[in-house]
Amino acid sequence: MQPLLRPTSLAWAALACCLFVGCGSYSFLGDSRPYTGSMSNTTTHNGEVHRIVAWGDGGHGYRFEWKGSSAPELSADDTQILPLDEGEFIVAEYEGSDDLRRVELRPDAARAYFVDGVEQAYEPEGARWVAEVIPVLIDRLGFGASSRVPRILESDGVDGVLADIDKRSSDMARSEYYEVLLASPQLVVGEVTRVIEHASERVDSDAHLADLLEEVADSAELSGPVMTPYLEALASIDSDAHASDILEELVSDKTLADGEVARVLSEAVPRVSSDAHLSDILEEVHPDRLTDPTLRAAFVDALDGISSDAHAADVLEGQLDSARSPQVVASLLQAAAHGISSDAHMADVLEHCPASSVKDPSVADALRSAYATIASSSHREDVRERFPVGTFSE
Repeated sequence: MQPLLRPTSLAWAALACCLFVGCGSYSFLGDSRPYTGSMSNTTTHNGEVHRIVAWGDGGHGYRFEWKGSSAPELSADDTQILPLDEGEFIVAEYEGSDDLRRVELRPDAARAYFVDGVEQAYEPEGARWVAEVIPVLIDRLGFGASSRVPRILESDGVDGVLADIDKRSSDMARSEYYEVLLASPQLVVGEVTRVIEHASERVDSDAHLADLLEEVADSAELSGPVMTPYLEALASIDSDAHASDILEELVSDKTLADGEVARVLSEAVPRVSSDAHLSDILEEVHPDRLTDPTLRAAFVDALDGISSDAHAADVLEGQLDSARSPQVVASLLQAAAHGISSDAHMADVLEHCPASSVKDPSVADALRSAYATIASSSHREDVRERFPVGTFSE
């Protein structure tokens, strides 16, 4: 059996907050009518995942519960669930207007089947009912993706997997399949780009698409042809929170070339409208990266998109604290002079300028220009105390 936490854990974890609504205690059996609505609850403890999912339309209700450390797998014909490992279990329930069915699957092929609360022989009726329920679980939850995707990929290639994904009815199910497919080592660059493009057109949920893009960043080389569809998919995420989580990882990724980070800063970061999220992203850029002129220009342009002096100052202070290149220090000071209007925040930023860097003429000029924007005499005095006598003309 495949490890649960790779590669499908992100889609499963997102289930609790994205595909369904609500969580917590849930009573399914015993209701006077089939359940209407949807819910899920997922907990993880010591590597084991315990998941409960339920949904219904008032005429038909389903409940699926599973606990284990490995993703459940299906038989080659998708009609049976393969035996579980020690400590794992699966419970599947169906409730119609006049029909109540339940199956319990446990290790060592221990299986029980109930109709209207009364246990029946598992063979042949229980096995037949499981075979009827499995397509529902595949369609709604992406159940069995860890076994189905490699099988389809081997027989029908990437096109076959994408065609199967097109049949799924939920973002949760589609995301499960995309993540397993993208984790397949035999995919070449062209196939990776096709999968990303396919996903960006079919996954509506920001959370699921963000999880998928994080998986891509972890498993694929984001350069050249892959980066283009990746950034286009990222641009389709409306949520600043989800987009910024991905962008923070990208700009801090040491494996990405400076040119690729510069591209992220110039193409993707400006789409983030929140000052708080934008500052979080820029704070993840290592100061040493800013020695690259193209990346530095993209960074300054992105910084200019922050309207809050407080957030802009936070970014500049953090960068100045670690900056070692005079060119970088001068550029940051110029950005401060251009973008910060508050005397207090400007003084705070200038106090983070390395005093030793003032020996460089470009840094000294930039420092004086930024200092000249401060109107308050008290803030001017605070800044002067930080630097050698004679740094400023007054």
